[in-house]
Order: sequence, then structure tokens, then C-alpha cells
Amino acid sequence: MSFVVGGITLPLSPDRIVEDNPAEYKSSAMPGKLPLIVSVGKKERKITLEGYLYSMGSSIATLLSSYIQPLRLQVYRVVAFSDPDGVYTGEYILEDFYHERTKDYPLAFRFRILLSQGSVMMPLLGMVLDKTYGPIGTVVTAYVTALTPSSALTATIGGDAVSLTGGATNTKGNAQPYFTVPTITTGEKIVRIVDGSGKPVTATFRVDAT
Repeated sequence: MSFVVGGITLPLSPDRIVEDNPAEYKSSAMPGKLPLIVSVGKKERKITLEGYLYSMGSSIATLLSSYIQPLRLQVYRVVAFSDPDGVYTGEYILEDFYHERTKDYPLAFRFRILLSQGSVMMPLLGMVLDKTYGPIGTVVTAYVTALTPSSALTATIGGDAVSLTGGATNTKGNAQPYFTVPTITTGEKIVRIVDGSGKPVTATFRVDAT
């Protein structure tokens, strides 16, 4: 069993997991006494994971493409998180992803992932591409949020239709479809993905000469 964040299986188990369940309250001073505290309710549940991204035989470039970049792209999105014991398993906002390299471990990254959970979690409508430039034939993954749930998606780049693999949203309205840049002219192009209700998201991709 492994730790999985947003569909990305961590190569090693975190060496530190911290859970924080703070309360929301208001405090008023009382002369000569302890303050009056009014409890409003619970604040977001926070899970912090700390550890190393390391896989035997993997280069820094491989760690970047397999773990660092995909995790970075999912910051602020609703992600599924699972742990071997099921203690923390659930959906969270990936609030922060921090990583660093140190001279003590030149082929690894030290990381910290901060997950926040509420009773309702609503990321803003948007799309991020895992690549923002490349030649014809480049495979591009789009990270899409807050579209119509369980809806088929269609896409264009520079006005030309492209075929999407994984072209449907989940029950939360999120999707990670990918497409291949077709034979089109070079330059800045608008990538547009539209759900079945006509709701669009857009991003920019630069088509380079081969």
C-alpha cells in the first residue's frame, strides 16, 4: 500500500504526518479575568506530509517530470488523497507543495505537502496545461476544474478541433484529458475546452517549429 496524492503515488512513505484541527473563535477581554471566548465552529482540517521524493535509479529529470511537475500543477485543486491505513483518506484542496534539493541527498527532493479539507470545497473554474510550448506532435495534458460534472469535453487549439483522451469530467467537474498538437501553423494558440453545457476554459500554448 502507498500514499497517493491526486493520482500520483509517492515513491516513499512520508517520514512525518501532522494533522491539525483548529477551531474558529472570537475572544473578548474581561477586566481582571480570563477572556470571554465564543466558539464559532471548526476551521479547515489540515494534513501536512513531509518526506523525500526519491526512487532508486531515477535521475533528477525523472523526479521532476514524474512527481514535482504533476504535483505543482495540482496546487489549489481538489485532489483525492489516500494512505495505507485509511486514516486520512478523502478529498482535499492541495493548498501548498514545497520542495527543495540539499547537498546531503543530491538525487532526491525534500518535500512538504499541505492538504486542507472542508465540508464543501469549490475551486475556481480554470485550466492549466502541463506544457505551454512545443512542436507539432507534442502530447499535452490539461488539468481542468469546476466544469459540469460527468460531462463530455471537446477541445480546439487555435480554432482547430483536437481529439481528447480522457475527455470527460468526473462527478466533481474535474478532468485531466490529454491531446496531441496537430499539424497547424506556429505561434501562440488558444487551447479551448468546452463541456456539454457549453461552459469553456482556456489556456495558451505556443506551437514551435520542428
